Amino acid sequence: AASTSSRSSYSLLSLTVMPSPTTAHAGAGSASSAPTPPPLGTVIDDGTNDGALQLSAVLGYGGYGVVYRANSSAGGLYAVKCLLRSANPNNLKQAQRQRRLHMREIALHRLAAAGDHPGIVRLASVIEPALPSEHGTQSIPSPYTFLVMDFAPCGDLFTLILHKQVYLGRTGLVAQVFAQLADAVSHCHGLGIFHRDLKPENVLCW
Repeated sequence: AASTSSRSSYSLLSLTVMPSPTTAHAGAGSASSAPTPPPLGTVIDDGTNDGALQLSAVLGYGGYGVVYRANSSAGGLYAVKCLLRSANPNNLKQAQRQRRLHMREIALHRLAAAGDHPGIVRLASVIEPALPSEHGTQSIPSPYTFLVMDFAPCGDLFTLILHKQVYLGRTGLVAQVFAQLADAVSHCHGLGIFHRDLKPENVLCW
């Protein structure tokens, strides 16, 4: 996400690079095979000096999983997208395909955000914790993949347009926002990345 601030309130936008494609391709029985999302209060840690992150609030739901607000031990705020892996042992092909889609999303997000473009949400880290085995060793892969991103304090563009009416009668601000959005989309297209679900709900504001 962009760390730059804007002189006009709510005018700086950032895109999540692309929606997780598992929603459109999930089979009818996929919901029952998905693991339960981690509860609030769950602590995740990538083992670095940055410290642990605690999931403190739910920001949104989707077919891919859940997006949380997380607090770091140093007092910072992050948005954490939890991708859920299939837990159905009888459908290995579905699990493998889902895994490939998750890895593709992560790779494209890293590519788009590599140049620190102010209109692309920064992907800070990817955490795939291990779970204890029966003997207490960290050897079982977790059903979760956590994407740690910068937290957008102003929420999404849809909320600012419809509920908070931030842009009502402010044509100059609307034009500024549209220009920022076009610049972010152009940046993605230049890298061969296409969002596929561009809408106000998927545009984050600072």
